Amino acid sequence: MEGPRPYGRSAPGCKREVPAGDGPYAAAMGTKRTPYVCLPCRGSYKQGYDHGPERKCPRCGAPMIGVGSAFQPPRRRDDEAWRVLSVLLHAGVRFHTRGCCGEGSGYRPRTLAEVKARVAYARRTGEPLAKALVRPVV
Repeated sequence: MEGPRPYGRSAPGCKREVPAGDGPYAAAMGTKRTPYVCLPCRGSYKQGYDHGPERKCPRCGAPMIGVGSAFQPPRRRDDEAWRVLSVLLHAGVRFHTRGCCGEGSGYRPRTLAEVKARVAYARRTGEPLAKALVRPVV
């Protein structure tokens, strides 16, 4: 027979222990954190909502940009991916989840060729750049 779990219950069949509300991890469990990116040093950091309106990079001190909860950072050495990300963020595109089930943030271009095609489309049609960048088909 299994003894009591020291940190609360987990789902049936789950091997991960879930901390209880009054356990040693209670304070950490209540903190909501969201990803922020520092483009100059290519760093991605999760920070809580209580840091104030402007976030500073812990590495270089530059202002960071909130990117949304569905963001997956590229590798630090991937120059092209960081250039694409820079264009997206400066155009106002973010990576928030859609729907009730966290279905991802939708289409985002991954290569500079895709970005260039969408920028040309935006100039040609007069559509806002942020809207043209998230359009799956041009």
